[in-house]
Parts: sequence; structure tokens; C-alpha cells
Amino acid sequence: MSSPVPAPGLDRETTLELAGRLDEARRSRTPTTRLTDYHPELTEADAYAIADHGVVLREVCGERVVGAKLGFTSAAMRLAMGVDSPNYGWLTDPMIVSDGRVSARRADPSEGRTGDRLRAPVRIWRAAQCRPRTSCPRPPT
Repeated sequence: MSSPVPAPGLDRETTLELAGRLDEARRSRTPTTRLTDYHPELTEADAYAIADHGVVLREVCGERVVGAKLGFTSAAMRLAMGVDSPNYGWLTDPMIVSDGRVSARRADPSEGRTGDRLRAPVRIWRAAQCRPRTSCPRPPT
């Protein structure tokens, strides 16, 4: 899973800490502060490094990478949003719902969800049959 951007500027320890913070927020379904509130120097490369480690944390919990999500694939959308190039993220098996479609759940405060959403117009995945996990043990630190 290599990134199309230059090497990250954050040191490895900070990258792992930030990925862990996001993973904890995801698993506990609690909001967390924006990473740039405490690290305004974050770059696109840093974001991809944090996200890549987030995938590793999901894999430690038993999730499998089943595809990729592409964003800002339209030149018109990139221009409108001030984005230079398309972006991507990895999809894991719990993101696949029983009928084989990618889940795009909306935030519902009554359920304690904080907004698991896929906003990209294009989603690509490879999985014939996936069984979603309902819980994940805390990964080793």
C-alpha cells in the first residue's frame, strides 16, 4: 500500500500515536479532536502514513482489506474543492454490508455513531462474501 505522495514529515512515534488515537475514537465511537489542532504541520504524506497504520490496526483486530475507495476522481470536483489530485483509502470487510454493497452509514447520535461515511462517488472493492465483525478487541500497543 504505497502512497503517491512524498515521505511523511512526522516521526514514526507521532504517526503511530495519531493512528492509535483515531482507531480508539472509531472503536469507542467517540469524537476526537482534529489532528491538525495539535499538529498544524501535518502534510498529505503524514495523513496517508497515519491512515496506512490505521489499516494495520484494523488488520490486528482481524479485519481484511477488501478494496479501495477513490475520492475526487472528477476534475470538476477537484477544481471546486481546491484539491490537486484524487485521493484514496482502503476498505475492510466490515465496510461491506450483507448485500455486497459498501456501507455508507450516516451519523446517528442516538446510536452513538460519529459518522462512518464514504463520500466518494467511486468505490471499488473485491470480495465475493464477507462476514462483518461486530466487535474488535483492543490491539496491542
